[in-house]
Amino acid sequence: MSIKDKIKRKLPPTSVAMEQNIKHLLEDIQNQFIVLSERIDTLENKILSDNQANCDKLRQDFSQLSAQLNSLEKQRNEEMQTLNGQINNLSDGIKADALKTEQNLVKHQKSIIGVVHRRFDRLEEIDNRYMPRTELSFEVALAEHCNLRCAGCDHFSPIAEPEFADIKEFERDFSRLSELFNGQAQEIHLLGGEPLLNPDIVLFLQVARKNFPQAVIDITTNGLLLKQMSDEFWTACRENKIVIQPTKYPIGLDYDALENIAVEHGVEYRYFNNTNNIIKTLNKYPLDLNGLQDCRRSFRLCHRANKCIYLQHGRLYTCTVAPTIKHLNKRFGLKLMESPENSIDIYSAKSAQEILDFLARPIPFCKYCMPEKVQNGLSWRQSEGDLSEWTL
Repeated sequence: MSIKDKIKRKLPPTSVAMEQNIKHLLEDIQNQFIVLSERIDTLENKILSDNQANCDKLRQDFSQLSAQLNSLEKQRNEEMQTLNGQINNLSDGIKADALKTEQNLVKHQKSIIGVVHRRFDRLEEIDNRYMPRTELSFEVALAEHCNLRCAGCDHFSPIAEPEFADIKEFERDFSRLSELFNGQAQEIHLLGGEPLLNPDIVLFLQVARKNFPQAVIDITTNGLLLKQMSDEFWTACRENKIVIQPTKYPIGLDYDALENIAVEHGVEYRYFNNTNNIIKTLNKYPLDLNGLQDCRRSFRLCHRANKCIYLQHGRLYTCTVAPTIKHLNKRFGLKLMESPENSIDIYSAKSAQEILDFLARPIPFCKYCMPEKVQNGLSWRQSEGDLSEWTL
């Protein structure tokens, strides 16, 4: 007899018996979600180890697993509703005890479901690495260096020598991408380094908007220079519908004042990665300097792969590390792979789909990355320029 059938019966008129009934329901919930978690483990291991030819089959398994999760949650909710109805029929004294026990059950159930959903979200994210995007989103550095120098920056800006993007190259590259993608892009992030350091930033804003009229275009900045920006800059932001997107660092900067400046100029202002509500922390992305990692596994586990798409010198990269590794190599005399195979030439590509397909595959550089060893939520600090910030 299922738990649902059991709780449809008249419940025993004692709180002890009620607690036992609810305990059995909780155990049933836990057992079913444990089975589901085991299936998630199995599928995740397959996705991480199987070759690309098996991905379609794995995606079918993934779809079935998703349907089972939804069905299981629906079943649990129905059983809880049935249980609620029975509790309402109890005497007041027993009802109070039963409601308290039921609240504990709900709390446990939410905790179990939350764990499974987090596992499932991770599985979905892994699976999506190999799904070519339907729309292009990309980022491009207007300056390689930075005036804040965060420890462990995955663009290596703290150790980069001063270097600005070239406006002529920028215009050629944007024109070519606009041609390939029919002027369509989802999001374009102008960043660095620190993009506001570029003295010609107004020209870059105009070129970006000219080539992608409908895209969301933002300047991802630390905000340190916003108060010093000219009226010409603010006018260009307003006329070209550029979003100011600062990361709110714990450095004592009056970000409210900066937001007021943007509002006064009629420019949209929003914080990167919800840092208006949370304290900015650091993530450490360690590199294997010997390049002994499995490329497929690294790619599938990396949250930047096929997401933080990076434009540099007429080439698109599936992540930000491969195109900026030159700064680490130069600073420490390393020879981590800088190869054309890590990117796709936008001038040689015959179509937008060819580009999107390339970005959804591992690149040789993936052998240096260890996404399973990423350290999240570290206290923010400025870089000391030591190699240990990027290694274990």
